[in-house]
This record gives sequence, C-alpha cells and structure tokens, in this order.
Amino acid sequence: IGVGTGAAYPLLAASVTYGSPDETRASVYGAYRMWRDIGYTIGGIIAHVFAGAFLTTTAIMCLWSLVVAVLFAGFLGLSARGQSGAASLPSSSEEEY
Repeated sequence: IGVGTGAAYPLLAASVTYGSPDETRASVYGAYRMWRDIGYTIGGIIAHVFAGAFLTTTAIMCLWSLVVAVLFAGFLGLSARGQSGAASLPSSSEEEY
C-alpha cells in the first residue's frame, strides 16, 4: 500500500467529501471507505491467485494490466459524463462564511 496510498489517500478522501452535500457527507465517506477496503481485500486475493497460478513476472504483468484496464474504464466513464475528473475548488469570492 505504501507511499502511493499515503500520497493519494488525503486527496481522494477530500475530493469525496468536498463533492457531497453536508447532510450526506458521512454516508458518502463511509461508502467510499467501504469500496476502498473491499478493493484492498479483493486485490490481495486476486494477487494471491495470480502469483500461485503463474510465474512471478507473469503475475505482476497481469495485475498491472488489470490496474491499467480499471483506470482506463474509469477515465472513459468520466469522459462520457463530460467531467474531467478533477474537483473544481471554489474561488474565495464563491465561498460562504
């Protein structure tokens, strides 16, 4: 999990909570955490199966191919909805105090 998660997790968590209404923020964040944790679990199981079934280098190549496919599918899903994937932060004049 390491450095990549340590660098990306605060940004992902902030973007999930920033894009949700105040009334549902806790539920949205809980759903995000649930799917993230399920991904860790399923990813570990898939890695174990691939490592047991193939040579180590073949297993690593298959898993990276799966990661690239998921990222590509996510990009296609965002572009189909007309979103860039980046959260737009309000300017200081748009913020309510």
